Amino acid sequence: FFYDQAGQKGSFTEYQLKEIKKSSWARILCDNVGRDFDSVQPLAFLQPTDSDGANPYANCLDEGMIPKVNLTLF
Repeated sequence: FFYDQAGQKGSFTEYQLKEIKKSSWARILCDNVGRDFDSVQPLAFLQPTDSDGANPYANCLDEGMIPKVNLTLF
């Protein structure tokens, strides 16, 4: 990706890139939809499946399932 190229004017630091790579659509939904939105599947574009338990709904507060990005590094 273009944003992970080091050594350029304005390049992200190693720590900033690590945080960017933690970002997900699930986290964006959790942080921006509203107060009644409190859970989503970690792979937000994919439906949860009952048959094998893959991609179950997770609470937005569960940072183990839906990590937060540390914006203080920017």
